[in-house]
Amino acid sequence: AIYCPALAAAAGDNLFIKNISADSDFGSGDITTIGTFNAGAINAGIITLATLSLESGLITDFTGTISFGDEHLLTTGTFAATEITATNVVTGSSFITGGDIGVAADTDLLQLAANALTVNGTITSTGTPFITGGDIGIAADTDLLQLTDGALRVNGTIRAGEITGTSLIAGELEGDIGTGFDTDLLHLEAGTLTINGALIFVRSVPPAFQPIISFAAGSGKVMSPVFE
Repeated sequence: AIYCPALAAAAGDNLFIKNISADSDFGSGDITTIGTFNAGAINAGIITLATLSLESGLITDFTGTISFGDEHLLTTGTFAATEITATNVVTGSSFITGGDIGVAADTDLLQLAANALTVNGTITSTGTPFITGGDIGIAADTDLLQLTDGALRVNGTIRAGEITGTSLIAGELEGDIGTGFDTDLLHLEAGTLTINGALIFVRSVPPAFQPIISFAAGSGKVMSPVFE
């Protein structure tokens, strides 16, 4: 039932429009009430409300879009949506239960799990990255690289096509040093340097170091030292 103040004032009594089985048509006029408007369903092109309080039930849209203009949508409950399209989304603490974050062409670019973030793509950083845990690795070797204060420990093999620059090694180094054509030109092991090639001195050797220089016959070419 709808109470109409204008009709009530004219008739001097409270009048109601009651419709049990058919529709009530108000043409192009307005329906105004100072009380409560109760309806099972409202079908309209546009409904303009100053304040809407939804105590129970749902706001459901089957065919189009629910637009709030430049206003805010506030809820103290749960906001559920199949898809949210927005220019900017500002939130406090966010919890993603599905686990995946991505774009339309790559929906699982980021995968979230307990204490884990998996990136199924390329990581590009425009700033300076900091690693507080200290270890970098793969699933089969989690501490392949270990970072500490001023030091990088490699628990594996370093392979590089070319290293340009000056390298300073303060600790122990074992293995082979060479070129693309002669990979084991120098071999380091247990305090011994083996030269599998020619040894040429182009600078003078101080006398104090000359007695410890010796040449052993081998498969490589050995040349006598040249002193300036």
